[in-house]
Amino acid sequence: MSDALHHHFAELGSTNDELTRLAAAGAPSGTAVSADRQHAGRGRRGHTWESLAGSHVFLSVLHRSRLPLAELSGLTLEVGLVVSEVLEGLGFVVALEWPNDLLVAGKKVGGVLCEAVDDGRGGSAVVIGVGLNVDVSALPDAIADRATALRAHGPVERDALLAALIAALRRGAEAYELRRAPRTDAWAARAVTIGQRVQEVVATAPQSSRDGAGREPPSARVGLVTGIARDGALLLLWDGSSEVERVFAGELTALHPLSTDSHPE
Repeated sequence: MSDALHHHFAELGSTNDELTRLAAAGAPSGTAVSADRQHAGRGRRGHTWESLAGSHVFLSVLHRSRLPLAELSGLTLEVGLVVSEVLEGLGFVVALEWPNDLLVAGKKVGGVLCEAVDDGRGGSAVVIGVGLNVDVSALPDAIADRATALRAHGPVERDALLAALIAALRRGAEAYELRRAPRTDAWAARAVTIGQRVQEVVATAPQSSRDGAGREPPSARVGLVTGIARDGALLLLWDGSSEVERVFAGELTALHPLSTDSHPE
C-alpha cells in the first residue's frame, strides 16, 4: 500500500535536514523521509558519516506536538524503545544504551536523533531520526569491534522494516502525547546503562592549557547510574557525592561494560 506522506530518495545529505525543510514549509505530522544513502548524516555531538547505498535504514519522521518542547525531553528514549520493539518483533534481541543507542550482541546497530525544528506554524515540532545498520559489509573495519549490522544476526527485508518503523514511530509519538513521558520501565528493562559505572566524556585540551585564572581544566567525573526518571533523565550518583544528579544530555563511557547477550523477560 502506498504512503502519501512517505518521501523516499535514492540519496540525500541527511534525512533529518530534508524533513526539517519540509516541516518549515508546512508538511503535516507523520510525514516521513527516507534514503538509500546519505552523505552528511550526523549523530550526537555533531558526529558525521557517509554510507553505502542500500546498506542501512535512514529514516526521519515529523511529529507536530501539542506539548511544549520542555515536555518532549523524553521522546528520544521513547523512540529508542519503539525501534527496539519493532526489531524484537523480527526476532532480534535488542539492548538500549542511554541516551540514544541500540545494541545487538553488545555492539551498536543503530541510533536515534530527535531534533526540535521550526514547524512553520509557531508550535512545537520534532524531527525523529533513526539510523540502522543492515549489511555488515558496509561497516568500516575500524569500527568492527563496536558496531554490527542486523543481517549479521538474522534475515531482514529492508523495505518491510522501513514501513514497519514508519507506522510504529507515528503511533509511538502520538501515544507519547497522551502520557507526556517515555515508558521508562520498559526502557529500563532493556537498558545496559543502569547499574553501570560510567565516566563522563569532557572536551579535551592540550595538557599545558589552563583557564584565565591559571587553573587546570576539570577532570571527568566517575559515578554509578542508579536509574531513570519518569521524564527520561538519567539518575547518576557521582563518586564523592551523596546526592543523585538528574542528567538529560551528555556523553558517558562505561567503565565496566555489561553483557547484552541476554534480554530480561
